[in-house]
Amino acid sequence: MTLRYVCSLPNRGVKGTPHELFYPDDAAGRGRAELFARHENKPGRGVYDCIGMLQDGARTRCKDTVAALDRVIADLDLKNIAQSRDEVIRCLKGLLLPPSELRDSGFGLHAIWYLKEAADDEATLAQAEAIMQQLATLLAGDTAPTHRAALLRRPGSANTKEEEPRPCTVLEGGGSAYDITELTDMLDLYGGRSLLTLKGAAKTNGHDKHSSFDSEKAPIDVVERFAGMMFEGPGDSKVHATQLACTASLMRSGCALDYVVAEVLSATRRAVAGDRRAAKWDWDEEEHTIRGMCANFINKLHPELYTLLSDKHRQQWEAALASGKKPKLVFSKGPIGWHVRGLPGGEQSAPEDPAEASRSSGPDPSAGLAGTASPAAPFILRPFTPFDPAKLPPREFLFGKHYQRRVVGGTVAPGDFGKTSLCMVEQVSMATARNLLGEQPKERLRVWYHNGEDSLEELNRRLAAICQHYVIPQSELSGWFFMTSGNEVPLRVARGYSNLVINTGLIENINSQIGDNEIDVATFDPLVTLHGVPENDTGKMDTVVRIFAGIADQQNCAVELSHHTRKLMAGSTADYSVDDMRGAGAVKDAMRAVRMLNRMTPKDAEDVGIPEHERAAYFRLDRVKGNNSRPALATWRRFVNVELPNTDEVGVVVPWEFPGQGAAPSPQKAEAERRVEAVFLALLDRFATDGRNVSDRGPTSAPALFAKEPEARAAKLGKAPLAEAMRRLFASAKIRMEPYGRTDHGKQRIART
Repeated sequence: MTLRYVCSLPNRGVKGTPHELFYPDDAAGRGRAELFARHENKPGRGVYDCIGMLQDGARTRCKDTVAALDRVIADLDLKNIAQSRDEVIRCLKGLLLPPSELRDSGFGLHAIWYLKEAADDEATLAQAEAIMQQLATLLAGDTAPTHRAALLRRPGSANTKEEEPRPCTVLEGGGSAYDITELTDMLDLYGGRSLLTLKGAAKTNGHDKHSSFDSEKAPIDVVERFAGMMFEGPGDSKVHATQLACTASLMRSGCALDYVVAEVLSATRRAVAGDRRAAKWDWDEEEHTIRGMCANFINKLHPELYTLLSDKHRQQWEAALASGKKPKLVFSKGPIGWHVRGLPGGEQSAPEDPAEASRSSGPDPSAGLAGTASPAAPFILRPFTPFDPAKLPPREFLFGKHYQRRVVGGTVAPGDFGKTSLCMVEQVSMATARNLLGEQPKERLRVWYHNGEDSLEELNRRLAAICQHYVIPQSELSGWFFMTSGNEVPLRVARGYSNLVINTGLIENINSQIGDNEIDVATFDPLVTLHGVPENDTGKMDTVVRIFAGIADQQNCAVELSHHTRKLMAGSTADYSVDDMRGAGAVKDAMRAVRMLNRMTPKDAEDVGIPEHERAAYFRLDRVKGNNSRPALATWRRFVNVELPNTDEVGVVVPWEFPGQGAAPSPQKAEAERRVEAVFLALLDRFATDGRNVSDRGPTSAPALFAKEPEARAAKLGKAPLAEAMRRLFASAKIRMEPYGRTDHGKQRIART
């Protein structure tokens, strides 16, 4: 289910905090929204609807949380248009495809074109945004609200920006809905020209102190400005002027801060590439400067855009306002990152000491973990009160009855068994909502995969092989899949052999990154790279794992820790069990779900006809601990080699089903069973022609004898799949047992029916 969004914002220069409501698009939800709008329709405030429909469970309004668009709009500010109001309305009605609805916004006009089918994927959403940008050009409209998360003043509310409020009303409604391609074709016919004229459009550029920094004064085409950016270029093409203008425009378009920084930094790198004068630029400092631009735009010009911040930072901002303080957005280098300061009556720089900044940003998430003394919180014992079990919230399993919100799970195996490849394929499956391993994700999830051992280059090889094998465009992972390497981003949350030292700043940063990026599943591979404490120290290892349990609970996400096993005794062929996890038992105790990888045994390989040299490509996934779910049948996986365009070969994990395991047959399994049955019947016919009798058991057992024949070996069929085929053929009456020889001997053989 998608959500609608309505909010109330203070007018510029008016103190107050934004109020917002996320509601389902049904009768009850629309009723709540109407009550909200009536309550918030006050002097000094404006009530706005988001034009996009947001994802189910969305907590913020931004481009990343928009699930669909069922309309495109044009926002026309009449004070900026040379034509009169009546002329503008005639122009709108005279379009080849006139608006479905026309509104008076109080000091302007809103034109809305409803879509027959909502744009609900990235391609059509981008197409809808392009249409709104072209409509703004065609009609001299505001280019700022031409994105999927734009706000539009709500009909029935008042525009109170001037001394005398003016109502926002629907002038004409009930018009036609259009196919998105019809709107594209209409705009192509107009050829990019403007039917209306902006006042002062012919004037030369004249800028006040903040003109390039405030996109509301001068709407811009960000792509065009980036393309024209030059090192020490003329006029507005200079790097700094372009950065200011584009930063402002992107933020007013609802883009998240880190996205804005990445886009502006990337465009700057392209603009100065090859210029020797820029060869010695400090790009870390340049990135910090751009972040400062974002912060200044909010702090000095548009404090209402604090809604672009993460939930945690928005709450800090609102708490500062509520206490009468002046909030300020600050970015500190190092693990602290973005944070909000709220100091009475003025601005002060953020503390330079990361430890001090960490203390000022909120409570220590690991308080009490390091063994430091802290006052006990008072509590009261209360008698048990009966409750309704039906009202308990169900456990939120995200994938395969293993990944669960607010829970730490573990994937355990010796080195080089396939943990990394398995986890990465699962992460891609979750990020794309594709069924890659026989398990369909319930929803599309944002995932973060961190590998503390491999370089980012090697991880990219693995990711490229996964996308190539499963035919997944890499663009499909954008905004949903995050990947880091311990070589570039070392994550050691604790260290110390004698005294345990908790890295509270890093823990806070991990918390912030998961929260800011709305990560649903975070996988850290392997556990040993996340700490520097003795693995056999029960207390310290319990602390390490519970740090991640705290992160999972605080951020309402699933956390997966990959871990190694101890070495078995020389010559042992036993399977690994939960007790073979390396280090202290506290590790498995702190994990709520643990699964173990075991390679296929020689006997299993022989039974299914897999040669010894191929056996290592098959492994079994056993759920060895599941506090929150029942044990499941063993799951099998195998590796296939994928050759990349650069000639590298990379192993990719794919689904595989052990013959006879009894799962509901998929089309692939049904075809495989048909092939085994065909081999069985062909061998039965040959044996009958040769006068060799076979039976269902004993020394003349058909599966045992057939498995030794060239046809079975060529098809890699052992006794187990042939025995299963025999049972199916009996059940379908394609073969039967018949007596032969002397009647007093009672001999029977298999024959076709």
